[in-house]
Amino acid sequence: VNEHVRESLTDSKLRTELLYFAKKLRKGLPVAEINFQTLLNVFPVWCTTVTEISDNIPLISNLFDVVIIDEASQCDIATALPVLYRARKVIVVGDNKQLKFMSFLPNNIHDVLYHNLSMTQHKLCYNYKDNSLFDLASVFSPKSYYLDKQFRGCSEIMEFSRETFYNSLISPAHSPLFTVQEPVVVSRIDGKLNKNGVN
Repeated sequence: VNEHVRESLTDSKLRTELLYFAKKLRKGLPVAEINFQTLLNVFPVWCTTVTEISDNIPLISNLFDVVIIDEASQCDIATALPVLYRARKVIVVGDNKQLKFMSFLPNNIHDVLYHNLSMTQHKLCYNYKDNSLFDLASVFSPKSYYLDKQFRGCSEIMEFSRETFYNSLISPAHSPLFTVQEPVVVSRIDGKLNKNGVN
């Protein structure tokens, strides 16, 4: 890839385009007028968050061949739509045992929106207040794969999760990085809450 980038930078017009894009990114300015396909030819892989994608990448249908959304159980459906629009194919990665995103949309407003859009019959499936992107993908995905290894975390704690939440279907990979003498230490204190709610 580095050789490809080096060759691309010998093109003065392309180099000017890249410098202009970098300047816009540094200043936090819109980049919609930039020929993004040129940038993709030089940098085919991009990493971003679902909230920042609209600031830096133009809203062009099928712009990316594949989009991978990780931690999708923490991603709400509405926020993911601009990302999905830019993708030819999507790989959704997540865990339904993890905490979901937090929605502060009141139930009555949620119900009114579904009624006004004549989507009441689809409410259970497309409930973007309660369902994560992972939940939606779990319903519609043509293929799904179960990753049965846990690589990050203290093995003793992972063993607890394995038995308690995963029916012993995952196996912790033992890593020296997470080897500790006492994985859980309980310290009982007689503290009091201060005015900020901190014990």
